[in-house]
Amino acid sequence: MGEEEGAVMNPERGTEAWFVTARSRCVDHLRALASVRSAAEYIDVLLAARHGVQVEGALHSAAVIAYAQAFTEARTRHGKVRYKTRALKEAPGFDGKLHDHLIRLRNQLIAHVDYAHMPSVMDTHQIGDLRVAMTLKVKRLTGIASRPLAERYLRHFRDCMTRLEELLNREMTELATEAQAHSAAFDATHNIPAIPTGMTRDFADLPEGTQVPDPEFEGELSAYVYTTLEHNLPLVESGKYRVRDSDGNEGEIEVEVTPPR
Repeated sequence: MGEEEGAVMNPERGTEAWFVTARSRCVDHLRALASVRSAAEYIDVLLAARHGVQVEGALHSAAVIAYAQAFTEARTRHGKVRYKTRALKEAPGFDGKLHDHLIRLRNQLIAHVDYAHMPSVMDTHQIGDLRVAMTLKVKRLTGIASRPLAERYLRHFRDCMTRLEELLNREMTELATEAQAHSAAFDATHNIPAIPTGMTRDFADLPEGTQVPDPEFEGELSAYVYTTLEHNLPLVESGKYRVRDSDGNEGEIEVEVTPPR
């Protein structure tokens, strides 16, 4: 799981420190899920049809970088954070050898060039004792040449996604349970107010809610497209419930929980 330098380790359940840590874990799971899902989408497109060397190379590089993003150190307000593979390795389909290979591929050949791993050569050409030319050669990774290997990527990505969703749902359920039992501590650490809903509500049609802002760049350097990954976890089952509104009035509402699409 994500670990931050200076973070409180194993705080007492139900305390403000516990809620801060629990929220961070949920965010870590969802960020990792977003990265791995993007990687799977890139490889899925690559496998679907022939796109040409340049496009297929770009898709492969994007997949490796997206996957490795979750397991590379990132900066936060409290220090550096990196998603740990300990819980992922418990998944039956986790391909540990491929995971290590993808991280190495990202670090040595795609995001950076490891000179020791990607050597260069220089030739000199002479006619008699007259040096007439010099040739310098370097290599760069162009793409993936094996469909079975690309399919192995995709199987691994999908198995990771399944496990990450399980971890995320478990952590969010635990967070919601503790919030119900220790509402004061939860509210003290939660800076976004609860979103009111109507008296009859289909869970699939919840309000849009708080939006995640785009990263900020200056002027023409802000012309990018972003995708938001949203994960909803039902905290109730379909049925009728007695609730009290902000004025203290009681009433009955009917909730329909629609399975995720």
